[in-house]
Amino acid sequence: MTTNAKSSSMLSALGMQLVSKYANVVVQLVINMVLARLLTPREFGTVAIVTVFSSFFAILADMGVSTAIVQYKNLTKSDYDALFLFSAILGAVLAGVFCLLSLPISYAYVDRDLIPLCCLTSLSVLFNTLNMVPNGILLRERRFKTISVRLVVVSVFAGAAAVALAFLGFGCFALVWNVVLTSLFVFVWNWTSTRISFTNPHFIVPVRRIMRFSGFQAGFGIVNYFARNLDNLLVGAMMGSAQLGYYDKAYKVMQYPLNYLTGIFSNVLQPYLSEYQDDRRRLYKSWLAICRVLAVVGMFATALIVTFPREILLIMYGDQWLVAAPALGTLGLSVGIQMVNSTSGAIFQSAGRTDTLFRSGLICTVISVVGILLGIAAGSLWVLGLAISVAYVLHFMVTAYLLVGKVLGEPPLSFLINFVPSVAAAVFSVLVANMVVPFLDVVPAAAAAFVRVLLLVGVYAAVIVISGEHHAFKAFSDMKKIGVSE
Repeated sequence: MTTNAKSSSMLSALGMQLVSKYANVVVQLVINMVLARLLTPREFGTVAIVTVFSSFFAILADMGVSTAIVQYKNLTKSDYDALFLFSAILGAVLAGVFCLLSLPISYAYVDRDLIPLCCLTSLSVLFNTLNMVPNGILLRERRFKTISVRLVVVSVFAGAAAVALAFLGFGCFALVWNVVLTSLFVFVWNWTSTRISFTNPHFIVPVRRIMRFSGFQAGFGIVNYFARNLDNLLVGAMMGSAQLGYYDKAYKVMQYPLNYLTGIFSNVLQPYLSEYQDDRRRLYKSWLAICRVLAVVGMFATALIVTFPREILLIMYGDQWLVAAPALGTLGLSVGIQMVNSTSGAIFQSAGRTDTLFRSGLICTVISVVGILLGIAAGSLWVLGLAISVAYVLHFMVTAYLLVGKVLGEPPLSFLINFVPSVAAAVFSVLVANMVVPFLDVVPAAAAAFVRVLLLVGVYAAVIVISGEHHAFKAFSDMKKIGVSE
């Protein structure tokens, strides 16, 4: 396996991820805008049900093996081959089980279309499981150029196929084929980049070696799955596919900043910061610098979504999705907090403390369940979005206590104080952008929205500069030094 595409520093890896992620944002936005006009909310809602269950199997497909490969520096080529064979056996079993579960799933949701949809989706479970070892190797070797190019190319081809199938009238199957083809293309790309094989049947030894780390990681993934998907399960069961379609669209729009901003950091952190697993102070300082940057960017995204939910949905998906605007507005309250908190998993991993990560996941799942049940009981997507946002804020408090306080040995309150300027900037900018609404009634809607955007950006930037928080971006210069001499 060659490593000539290995990134020399964390900053260069982030640069590659940045370019590929934003190129992928454009691709995904175009694809989703087209699909939203070719398919109905009910069809999106039906596939959202399938996605809830396939996401669970995707967690089982990884079993924490990818992150363990990054963390354990003494694994060999022979170990990789053995783990690859293990993944093939596991993938075949999981795909078969998922296909069999399509029967009770269709019965529970009173929709026989779910049977072929689930069985087709089971192919993605197989490919995702096969991919866990090649993906872990690429991350361990920091081959972010390969990963970055793959992201865009796969999205283009799989998305184009989905659009073509939707145009030809395949309905829900167009969305499912998008998932299947994406998993297939990613696996083939990663496998050809690593060239591992099934030649070592002795997988028991390497599995035992990484079991404690990967087991807790897999456990966290499972509980985190329930925390993040129980809302879809209950909305679909209690409010119907149409309401689930609206809610799912609002939730996915809310996640765009998370997937395409935070993901840039999340993919890079463990391969680099795991080198500091025995130096907790340095690990904390490196992470805090990144958190401050994410807070500045994330709280701006919060302000934008909270202020313009209708305009965002109208531009992206058309007026048939405006019913989702209230839910998007309240879900948007948590975007900034989620962006910061979403990097915490990589720090638990880098510190070798997936046991505490699992504990954190259990606590956060209980919080999420309570919030979701309260929102569902209210019968309002607006209230549900608000309850989920409150839950995410509480998740951040749990991270401050367990990760910052217990694992890294730093004062949680001092950690939280770092984000006051970004939160204040979001609050003031939203207030100003909404206060001017009565004065803009006499101008066209587009002009009024443009003025409000300028005010929001101006106020937010002013607070960030006055508070001195713009200096947080100096973190990028420090990243030039991480990984260069390793």
